[in-house]
Amino acid sequence: MVTIVGPKVLFEDEKFKVWDLQLEPGEALGMHRHTRDYLLVFIGESRIRGVNPDGTTRFEQDMHDGDVFQRVIDDADDVHDAVNVGDTLSLNIIIEMKS
Repeated sequence: MVTIVGPKVLFEDEKFKVWDLQLEPGEALGMHRHTRDYLLVFIGESRIRGVNPDGTTRFEQDMHDGDVFQRVIDDADDVHDAVNVGDTLSLNIIIEMKS
């Protein structure tokens, strides 16, 4: 299981790690694990499906330019896949909180 949450790190310091994530239509990031709280910021319009480790759908929804989602990691890790099920490129920035 990968802990990489995006293919490219844009910035990192002692408090934050910022990832760039782009998914082409039909592309999946792959099952991965989040171990830190994070924000997800969408750029443009897309449709994303979140998939649980057992293959079931966690959610599927349209994302809009400027949508921001916060995920607080409690005692358990957050393991999932992200799939672009729309017909446009999905662009987002993931901001992990290190402290």
